[in-house]
Amino acid sequence: MELKVEGHSNLYRDSETGAIVVKDKNSYQNYMDNLRSRLYNKTVQESLVDDVKKLKNDMKNINQLLQKIMEKLDDRWSSS
Repeated sequence: MELKVEGHSNLYRDSETGAIVVKDKNSYQNYMDNLRSRLYNKTVQESLVDDVKKLKNDMKNINQLLQKIMEKLDDRWSSS
């Protein structure tokens, strides 16, 4: 026997198993599409965050190298 889930027109509870059953296939498909989209967006966001962290680290390394170059140039100019 199926019991209507209060507040949801397309959901029923199977009284034997306790499972929630979706009767409207369009609603289920929309839910799954939205879930896939959210998971994809989360993956893309995590990838972008990783890329930004790597770029920041690269910029830090470049900055350190430039500082060393400037120090060496300053030493050469000072000793001349």
